Amino acid sequence: GDPFLINRPLVRKESAYSIELEVDEKSKSLAGEAAYIQAALLFTAPDGTRRIRVTTRQIPIASTLDRAVASVHPPTVLALMAKRLSSELSRTAAKEVAAKAETMCVDSLVAQRALCPPPIKQSPDEIIMHKSLELMPLLAFALRRSPPLNPLEPQRLSPDAAQQHLRQLQTLPVHRVCHMLMPRLLAIHLREKGDGWAPADATGSPPVPSSAAGAPPPSSDGTEEDTPPPEVDAPPPEIVMARPGVVSAAGIYLVDTLQELVLWVGAHSSPVFLEKLFGTQQPADGAAPQPADSCPEAARLHALLSRLRAERPQYPPLIVLVQGSSGEARFFGRLFAEGYEDFAMGLHAKVGPRL
Repeated sequence: GDPFLINRPLVRKESAYSIELEVDEKSKSLAGEAAYIQAALLFTAPDGTRRIRVTTRQIPIASTLDRAVASVHPPTVLALMAKRLSSELSRTAAKEVAAKAETMCVDSLVAQRALCPPPIKQSPDEIIMHKSLELMPLLAFALRRSPPLNPLEPQRLSPDAAQQHLRQLQTLPVHRVCHMLMPRLLAIHLREKGDGWAPADATGSPPVPSSAAGAPPPSSDGTEEDTPPPEVDAPPPEIVMARPGVVSAAGIYLVDTLQELVLWVGAHSSPVFLEKLFGTQQPADGAAPQPADSCPEAARLHALLSRLRAERPQYPPLIVLVQGSSGEARFFGRLFAEGYEDFAMGLHAKVGPRL
């Protein structure tokens, strides 16, 4: 069929499609400052009427390698790499696909040496990256650790959940894919900072909005509030580097993934704060938070959960885990920066011989 024509029986609002364009090497370089890409959408509305929509996008033309690299958006590149590699898993072993992801990162590091001054173009002593691409090794590592590329490692996901994870990599838009690969770690409580919520960062983040949008649906087990919590005008918790080394036993942390929200409770957290959040100083795995109207601390937690749930297409459940439990891998396994130093050293060892 026509390679420029996509036929779909049903399109959800979260569906996304990407195309890869390249300049024919036999043709002359593109002239001008911009090119224009046009797409036409012919669809049937729910009432049976057929409609057409045409969109035209302007794409800047980079005449130099430096300008092209400066325009790269690493998270988008990560998401597109994930989509391309996940599509190969149906015909290629996961180990080979994971190795390809690492090779693509090495190729990028080697190619960037062309932008360096002559004295350091072939220096093997360090990894040198363009400013706009400095996060690429970390993003590639996050992709390398994703469940679909590591089927033989002890996973926190069931086989069905892992298959759903793979399907979402292939179909969700790029910002959702980035969220899947790089979960956020939120510091909820740090005992050394007091008996309440951890101080918010100083980045000027907006306050946690009302939970009116994205209120949780009725719970089958009664562990979650069915009514929206009250408005809480409080800054969101600080986002910290998702790695085990920053997790303190005297703290409470929330891993925010696309599929679920995992709340980890350290063994030395403040008993006062635990009492307010859970109604007990010794919560267990699966503990339910106190109702939103019980105290300001619980209201703030419910408002945060509602805000996070409103940002994604499906309802993510809250999973509470306490330090020392058998389910801790479900929390620590999602800290994507774990082991990054060894990965970076491995990249360095592969870049040197190719300079």
